[in-house]
Amino acid sequence: MLIIRVKNKNNKKEVTAFEQAQAFVFPPPYRNFLLKYGGGETPQTEFHSGKVNSDISHFFGFGEEAYTNYNHQIKTLAFSDFIKDAYLPIAGNSFGDHILLGIATTNEGAVFFRYHDRPKRYIKIAADFPAFVVLCKSTKVTPPRSIKERKRIVTAAGNAHIIPEAVPHWKREIRLAKKQGKQEELILD
Repeated sequence: MLIIRVKNKNNKKEVTAFEQAQAFVFPPPYRNFLLKYGGGETPQTEFHSGKVNSDISHFFGFGEEAYTNYNHQIKTLAFSDFIKDAYLPIAGNSFGDHILLGIATTNEGAVFFRYHDRPKRYIKIAADFPAFVVLCKSTKVTPPRSIKERKRIVTAAGNAHIIPEAVPHWKREIRLAKKQGKQEELILD
């Protein structure tokens, strides 16, 4: 699986503080993942387990983006409900579904899937976090074409008239791609 790790120098402090605030300890493989990667983006990644086939767009962690930050998400009603049910969301897909880690003695460390439109139905998809990571397959994201290259392609296709309107969008896409960082192979210790 490929991941774009979160840049955060305070991962250890934040992981420990989160565990203390929630009164549980992350299972070691997942805790090590958080310490090493801090969560992260997983573009063009999917998994298949039984009848569940899904993309996975991101792992929760302690980065700057609110939609992936545990400290922000724990304040939402959905996260509170998951915790009460003894599940911790660890990742999400592009449809708003969740991948969750069992945090009770009866389900500890197992990985589950929950469709956003099917409340209280948790589907076991892996025995533990390392087994889940093995299920995930990624395709390398290719860097976007340069403005110069795009202009050449659009002009060759006879659509040069759209260039002035398209350039700001192209620049934004290139800027976002650079901001995302570099994909790397997720390696669990």
